[in-house]
Amino acid sequence: MIIKKILQLSLLIPFLLLASLYGHGPAIYNYGGDSSSVASELASGVSTIISATNYFAALKEDGSVVTWGDSDWRRDSSGVATELSSGVIEIFSNGGAFAALKEDDSVVTWGGVSPYYQQLN
Repeated sequence: MIIKKILQLSLLIPFLLLASLYGHGPAIYNYGGDSSSVASELASGVSTIISATNYFAALKEDGSVVTWGDSDWRRDSSGVATELSSGVIEIFSNGGAFAALKEDDSVVTWGGVSPYYQQLN
């Protein structure tokens, strides 16, 4: 019985270590879930939320887009902020980038390559 308990505990320790590394313990990695910097913009009027790897985009009822997440993954929308301030009717994501369809049928894109991929090249 004691050996069985020791074996169970020895199998549990690696799981607990992995859980602490991957979001169920100390925040070692930024998975983009902290929206505190845009909380006031998300407080009302959000119609849709789209996600990509470590980044989010919320389409608001007024046609504006609010984004947040890990900017290390090149999902930062600051370069297209003016275009996303109005007239957006739908947002798409392939997991690595975003595209916003606007009322005038134009498309605004942002996102890019993972920094880890760039390090390999």
